Amino acid sequence: MKTHGFTLLETMLALMIFSMAVVGLVTAINGTGAASIEARQMRDIQARVDTLLLETTRNPSTAETLDVMLREGAAEYHLQKIPAGITNAAGEILDGLFTVKVTARWKSDQGTEEITADTLVYPKLFHVEP
Repeated sequence: MKTHGFTLLETMLALMIFSMAVVGLVTAINGTGAASIEARQMRDIQARVDTLLLETTRNPSTAETLDVMLREGAAEYHLQKIPAGITNAAGEILDGLFTVKVTARWKSDQGTEEITADTLVYPKLFHVEP
């Protein structure tokens, strides 16, 4: 007499294989979501660094130096404006030439991460005498 259907062992084996596939799929989806969140955070921090750099270079302040720490969300931003110390062909230091640097630090799954952007600013280049 031949019976039709699955034995308990076959059913248990099929459930185990299906469960392993589901666990793998859930792990992959979770990893994709975490990577998306981290990429969005990195993009937001990079945009803020760019904005702070632009704002600092456009600041008409005549202060020789600037050293400011800002905390926004999960990131800490360090703004610096320091004399560049670059000399011309005659060996004279170019007065009024500054380096503006913005550094962002934050914690992520990989540890502490950092982004830095800097530029030279020469305000006298755009100064127009009335």
